[in-house]
Amino acid sequence: MQILFDLTPVYATRGGNHTYSKELYSALSKEKAVHLVPFAYKLRPSALSGILRIGNAAYRDLVYFPIAGRIASRDADIVHSTGAPIFPWVPEEKHVVTVHDLAILDTPERFTSWSKWYFERIFLPALNRCRAIVTNSEFTQGRLGALFPELVVKSSVTPLSAKDFSHVEAQPIEGFEEGFYLFVGSSDPAKNLKLVRESYQAVEASGESLPKTAVVGTFNFGVGDQRGADRNLVELGGVTDGELKWLYERCVAFLFPSYYEGFGLPILEAMSCGAPVICGEICSLPEVAGDAACYAELNADSYAAAMKRLYADLEYRAVLIELGRKRCDLFSWDRTADLTLRVYNSILKH
Repeated sequence: MQILFDLTPVYATRGGNHTYSKELYSALSKEKAVHLVPFAYKLRPSALSGILRIGNAAYRDLVYFPIAGRIASRDADIVHSTGAPIFPWVPEEKHVVTVHDLAILDTPERFTSWSKWYFERIFLPALNRCRAIVTNSEFTQGRLGALFPELVVKSSVTPLSAKDFSHVEAQPIEGFEEGFYLFVGSSDPAKNLKLVRESYQAVEASGESLPKTAVVGTFNFGVGDQRGADRNLVELGGVTDGELKWLYERCVAFLFPSYYEGFGLPILEAMSCGAPVICGEICSLPEVAGDAACYAELNADSYAAAMKRLYADLEYRAVLIELGRKRCDLFSWDRTADLTLRVYNSILKH
C-alpha cells in the first residue's frame, strides 16, 4: 500500500498539527504493508513577514499543493491530507482528509480573511469530494455532523497521543526553581492567556498571592494576540523538548484555559511528565483528560480558586498526578496509526 502523506505541518507549525503529522508518520512507518511517500512544502511561514508571507501562502496553497500534489499522487494508493492546506486536485476516490477542528466556523473572529476564503473555496469543496475524513476527537466529529450532516457518514475518530518524553533528558532553565505555574500555547485568543491574567487579578484582589506563570509558545499568525507584559507572567518563547520536560516536571500545575480545542495534546504531554492539569470542561477536553484533571469554569474566580487549590493541597496534586499518568496509558500513536490504517484499508477494499 503506497501512501502519499503530507508532512507540511511539521515545517509550518510547532503546535498540535506538527506533532500529529510527525508522530503518525513515524508510527505508520512501522507497518510492513505500508510504503509512505512523504510530501512537504518546507518553507516555514515564521521565516517570512508582510507581503512575503502573504505571497508565500498564495503560492503554496494555490500553486504548489494543487500541481505538485496532483503529480505526486499518480502512483499512490492513498493520498492523506493531514491538515491545511489540502490536496485539492488529487483523485477523490483515494483521498483521506484530517479535520483537526472546525474552529474557523465556530470561532471565525480568530481567522484572517485569507483563511476564511481558502476554507470556503478550496478546503470545503475538497472535503465534500474526498473518500474519507478522520477527526481527532468525538467532539470534532460531532461538530462535523452538526454543520455538515452529509459528511459525517464518511468520518472516523482517531484519537491522538502525547509526545514521547521518556527518552528526553530534562534541561533546567536558568532563573527558575520549584514553584511556578506553566502555560504552553500560542498567543491565539482561544488559548485564553487573558484568563490567567484575570485570575491573578482576582487572587490579588482578595489580598493573596500565587507563584508566577512560565509562558511557553510562539506568537499567533492569525487574528488577535494575547501576549503582553505582566508581572505575573514570565515569557520564555520557544523552548527545547528538554526544557519543556523540565518545566512540566516541576510546575505547581499546568494551566490550560483554552476555550476551543479539537483535541488538547498539551494536556496529555503535561500528564505524561507528572504535571497536574487545570482546564475547562469544554469541547474535546473531557475526552482527553477524563477524571484526571482539575476542571474549572472559564472565569477568573473559578480559575483562581483552582490555582489556589493546586498550590495549597499537596495531597490533591498527588492524586491528579497519579490519575494523569494512568490516563496517558489509554492513548498511543500506535493506536492512532492502527485506526488510521483501518480507514486506508476500508477504501482499498471498496
